[in-house]
Amino acid sequence: MVSFRLSHAPQTVGLFKYTVRVPPQEREVTDRNNEQSGFVLVLEGGLRVLFIQGQHNFEQRPIRQSINASPEINLQYVQIEKPGDLAAVFRDNPIPYTVFILGDVSSTMFTKEELQILADRVSENAGLIMLGGLHAFSGGDYADTPLAAVSPVVIRRTEPQPADSPQRTDIHWSSNPPIPMLPTEQGARHYLMQFDADPQVNFQRWSRLPPLLGANRFDQLKPGATLLAVGTNRQFLLASQMFGSGRVLAFAGDSTYRWVFHGFEAEHKTFWRQIVLWLAKMEGGGSGSCWITIENNRLLPGDTAKFRVFLRSIDGEDVRDFPATAKVLKPDNSIETVTLVSEDGIPTGSFRSTDFSGDYKITAEATHEGEIMLAEARFLVQDKNLELDNPIAYPKLLEDISKLTGGRSIPPEQLGTLIEDLHRQSEDLVEKRETKRTLFDTWYLLLAFILVLATEWCLRKYWGLA
Repeated sequence: MVSFRLSHAPQTVGLFKYTVRVPPQEREVTDRNNEQSGFVLVLEGGLRVLFIQGQHNFEQRPIRQSINASPEINLQYVQIEKPGDLAAVFRDNPIPYTVFILGDVSSTMFTKEELQILADRVSENAGLIMLGGLHAFSGGDYADTPLAAVSPVVIRRTEPQPADSPQRTDIHWSSNPPIPMLPTEQGARHYLMQFDADPQVNFQRWSRLPPLLGANRFDQLKPGATLLAVGTNRQFLLASQMFGSGRVLAFAGDSTYRWVFHGFEAEHKTFWRQIVLWLAKMEGGGSGSCWITIENNRLLPGDTAKFRVFLRSIDGEDVRDFPATAKVLKPDNSIETVTLVSEDGIPTGSFRSTDFSGDYKITAEATHEGEIMLAEARFLVQDKNLELDNPIAYPKLLEDISKLTGGRSIPPEQLGTLIEDLHRQSEDLVEKRETKRTLFDTWYLLLAFILVLATEWCLRKYWGLA
């Protein structure tokens, strides 16, 4: 077996089918398994993330590692030391960023023009999350900056948090006791807060996470903002809102690194990946708010293709129990309607007419608040014959069968010797059998015997002796 790697840079967006073919090789038994196909989804634009941080802290490294675990996300980390550093980053990277992460850095580290550029890019369609910390929000003196209008929470005018000074209790929640992070009623339905499709299991997984070591105090939400997570005493922890065409999050915490240190690395990766995808409006795997997921997009003839139709509102909430229809275009260009059933409020379909190999396309139509949305997905039924695709012999299996039947197994190179041995032992292969034949084993003698008996009986009848 030879392994190889192929690379290609798509120039357009959409769902593409790729096929890998290997020419028939010398002495190859069959070439039916020389071709494999699959699908790849190319998203619009590039998911480029800029993480802006002041002094290094415990929080930034685990966040970067969790985001970098997703190969489709390109994260750039920059440490701001003085005003003008952010402008240099924009100047050296002319390709727009999709998402901005603003860490624990004071507003005094930026010029007003830099913060205005950041606010403008969010308004134009970028995403922004503002993280908590000693020098974030009110503690970083952001009340009179362009980001005050962007933030989902009201940033109070107050004296900024002095460097290397104790945490101020008027703008920060104390870490004693720590603050568990729990989804609100709206947050439980939001994409950002989903660890499990089952609401009860999802809440249990959130309640098991290590609590936050303090948080910034959010006293008031902006009109139109959505509260997604709170502490046990209803401390505001995570809020969202739209700003222009972009999405914005305000996160009061700066100690989710404790999730990783206590064995909840999977939850940490899921949470921060969902943060980035939601801010980039790619939480559905594409640019639309309606999409289809297929359990397996490479099937064998006769397999069942199970798929689900999802819908998400403009504010990121998952919609359930919405009307939807689905059809499947088969390789022969015929169309079959699939009946959808609700599983936990999600329209789910099972398509069983996969007798023919080739490409199948699922088209779903969903309706929400009077708007009709379409989604497409594809799957492939492979031209497979499980017996012919791998005709190679299994010597160990053949040896086991020969032992069970009282025979023996020999390698192919000893076949000539075996034939010679069989020829020399031909007399031993003659089997003698002794059989006994009676009068009744010959049909004509049996028939003559019956005729004699019948004649004798007729004569006796004629003579009156019977």
